[in-house]
Amino acid sequence: MTYMGLALLILGASPYPVWQQVYDGGKVDMCHGLCLDSSGRVVVIGETNQASNNDCWIITMSKSGDSLWSWFYDEGSDEKGFAITTTREGSIAVFTTIDLRVKTILYDSSGSILWQHGGAAPTQIEIAGIIATGNDRIYTASWYRYSNYEYLNVVCYSCGGDLIFYTNTLTVWSRVTDITVGPLGYIYLGSSKAGPCALWRFSSEGEIEWFREYGNGTTRGFALEINDADHFFLSGDFVDGTHFDFDFLLLKWDTAGRLIWPEHKAYDLGADEHCRDIKLDSISDCYLAGWQERGEEEDVALVKTDSAGNMLWAWIDTVEGKQEIEAIEVDEEGYIYLAGSHHNGENWDILVMKVRQPLTITGRVTDSAGTPMEAVPVLLSGDTTVEVLTDTGGYYGIEVYNGGSYTVSPNLHSWVFEPPSHTYTPLAHREFEQDFEGRWTGIEESPLDLVFDLQVAGNRILYSVPYLTHVKIGVYDVAGRLVKCIVNEKVKPGKYSEEWKGKDEVGRTLASGIYFVKMMTEDFEKTTKIVILE
Repeated sequence: MTYMGLALLILGASPYPVWQQVYDGGKVDMCHGLCLDSSGRVVVIGETNQASNNDCWIITMSKSGDSLWSWFYDEGSDEKGFAITTTREGSIAVFTTIDLRVKTILYDSSGSILWQHGGAAPTQIEIAGIIATGNDRIYTASWYRYSNYEYLNVVCYSCGGDLIFYTNTLTVWSRVTDITVGPLGYIYLGSSKAGPCALWRFSSEGEIEWFREYGNGTTRGFALEINDADHFFLSGDFVDGTHFDFDFLLLKWDTAGRLIWPEHKAYDLGADEHCRDIKLDSISDCYLAGWQERGEEEDVALVKTDSAGNMLWAWIDTVEGKQEIEAIEVDEEGYIYLAGSHHNGENWDILVMKVRQPLTITGRVTDSAGTPMEAVPVLLSGDTTVEVLTDTGGYYGIEVYNGGSYTVSPNLHSWVFEPPSHTYTPLAHREFEQDFEGRWTGIEESPLDLVFDLQVAGNRILYSVPYLTHVKIGVYDVAGRLVKCIVNEKVKPGKYSEEWKGKDEVGRTLASGIYFVKMMTEDFEKTTKIVILE
């Protein structure tokens, strides 16, 4: 598919597609899941209507967008693939429905089935998710109705296919939508499609420990992620009561089930926005993916926030037809992968995109005394070249795209900096506190021909220093007592003027008499007598 369209951005520079692929099986094809495996492949799962029913369709491609191989799972019934993950050995685990039954299947990296396990047939079922953990376990979560009762179902297998546990929890219209596992083995489920948003915690053996609820029928949760600080981010959408449209939603909990934010974060991009998935990068920036509905059009919608929920940018990618994004991944180089479905005017096809994003590098330049250095050129070189100047506080900020190799360094004549530069190979996420400390080396080259000096002119104390040094200037009485400190800090080379109005440290006017202004450095000392008259 040739990329044609307009990218609309809210805040900052715009992300842009690196590539996109459309897979058309001939009839109705829908994508529901996406993952990145350990060998660098992009793997998506969905369904295709090849004959009179649906088959589960799994597609693999390289990160450059080249198709590798795909296969169908067909038992002669109605098979739909909804969730996918990979193990640390590179096997692919999928969670599918077959008519009203669920099935977990583990494939090797070439697509051969290693094992499969099925479930009973309820009267209604919805798949939530599947996840593989570092201790060689695979967890699945689903919601189903059997007779007049509704249940949350969690199943755990070993990567060898052994059933570790199986648990059902009776619920009331709390449809589980995602699953994740914390570092201590606790299992967390997010819900619900029907509202309100909820979070469940189970023990490592599948025993329910607690349940938390947020909002009402206007809030819907769809995807759940956990970061290294054991904070949970539940994304979804909610109905804006003012404009009566859907906006992206984000909630944050701790592992005890306490809301970290008093209320949800909302992101309104100007129309109806439906959020379906979330991923975190290594610094816990959040990426929310879904689509925006505007009349008959549906466009890719992507929002990025920091870990406090502050929106960094939002992107609407408008392409002819309808695009419904259901899954997102972010790789170790900061590239974003989106998977969903594209309507070409006749039927639905599977859509996969790779997106490059803008990132910022921020820091501060100071001298060795910690004094901010203003108007210092800071150069970024690598895939692109950018130069900025520090502000009055010594701060700088550079916006550049992820994935490239970059070096940042200050550039000022007669100054050396520690560190000399910061290097990113690749630049994968926002970089903070990329600071530099400068030391002046141009004593002999001083354009001002400076020398140490101290003068008093009226209510001004004038002094100069030829190189960076610690300076102490004070006013003393005839007994040698310090009555007013004027300067006590490291000072860069230059000429300076300080105002003094004849007051002491607490602001009282000094009595008439003789006083002394004294300047001291490591290599210089001078005292000047002054007389205060009433």
